[in-house]
Amino acid sequence: GFIEATDIADYLVKKGESFRNSHNIVGEIVKYCIDNNMNLFELDLNLLKKYSKYFDTDFYNIIDIDNCINAKVSGCGTSIKSIKANLKDYSREIKGWEKDIKSFKNRTPVYEEIIKETLKK
Repeated sequence: GFIEATDIADYLVKKGESFRNSHNIVGEIVKYCIDNNMNLFELDLNLLKKYSKYFDTDFYNIIDIDNCINAKVSGCGTSIKSIKANLKDYSREIKGWEKDIKSFKNRTPVYEEIIKETLKK
């Protein structure tokens, strides 16, 4: 796949290319790679410059997979920072569920039967 494609479009936009052009350029580059059985990191800078004047040597750092992953910093992002934040939130949520389950179990004499029946479905 070409997981780095979005990062390349973002890279070009930050350099000054319009988003519309960036999207089209990346599509052409990905097609070129597919047609020539190549990966993005195998592309020569001179070839890239034929697609856009904004490509430079920093391009190869942008498409490094670790950099691509860590560039996605958002609520559902792939960055380590985002994942750690999500794990912290989910851990807190799970603890709340555990508390609710314990409370339900204490109030429900047929708790074990309910659980067994639910898990059968």
